[in-house]
Amino acid sequence: MIIGKCKKCGKIKFLTKHSKIGNHQPPYEMVCRKCHDKIHGITKYKTKYDQKYQKGTKRQHKRK
Repeated sequence: MIIGKCKKCGKIKFLTKHSKIGNHQPPYEMVCRKCHDKIHGITKYKTKYDQKYQKGTKRQHKRK
């Protein structure tokens, strides 16, 4: 990853490539991950806890 100034928010962060035309083709724009997720509408990543206890599953307690 590259450290630099994000084109969208103007903060200095780790940057990722965002394709301006789509399909992972150049020209690219270097934006931070948070701005990249906003552009694509990504809201939340699943954590290990979220994957283990998804909605609708029962949480099992360990026996002592």
